[in-house]
Amino acid sequence: MSALSGLVPSDTTERQRRALRRNRWLATSLLLAAATAFFATRLVPEPGLWVLLLRAGAEAAVVGGLADWFAVTALFRHPLGLPIPHTAIIPRSKDRIGAGLGDFVERNFLAPEIIAAKLREFAPARRFAAWLAQPENAHGAADQIAAALPYVIHSLDDRAVRDFVARSFGEQLKELDLAPMVGRLITLFTASPQFDALFGRALDAVQTALAANA
Repeated sequence: MSALSGLVPSDTTERQRRALRRNRWLATSLLLAAATAFFATRLVPEPGLWVLLLRAGAEAAVVGGLADWFAVTALFRHPLGLPIPHTAIIPRSKDRIGAGLGDFVERNFLAPEIIAAKLREFAPARRFAAWLAQPENAHGAADQIAAALPYVIHSLDDRAVRDFVARSFGEQLKELDLAPMVGRLITLFTASPQFDALFGRALDAVQTALAANA
């Protein structure tokens, strides 16, 4: 049944087809009415002003309707099946049009400098910090993280997930040179007058943790 469902047109598709047929019939009827009015006014022996205005309007409607029909038809196929030059534009040039659209989007929307400028203008870090500064938002984010942590921890039991994490972060840690970072951190701490107090508190915390988990 599921295989046949794709072959059966949906209600929306059927409505669109009926609307297309109705609009085609309406447009063709109006074009024929304009042509009939034009030829009828040509048969008037001594046309007055109103007849001349009607003839001019009907003539403009016929010319405009035929021009619109030809322009729209020429985009998708050869009008009346005739291989007229510069018709069936989209089927013949779809690859070139697609490449041009892709190049336009890449140059005008996805260029690195444009994205960087938009990110600087948007300032996501500052906006997120301002959002997180609200107590209700901070509590909500903490609740969501706390609720997700058990699932993350249990997922580490999956060998595939564990191998993926090891590959993803293991390669980055291998390429990361920690020595300069640790050196700068030690220099920063030792240059601070509160270093001794911080070091003492850290030792006290380690001693308390070891005593509690002997």
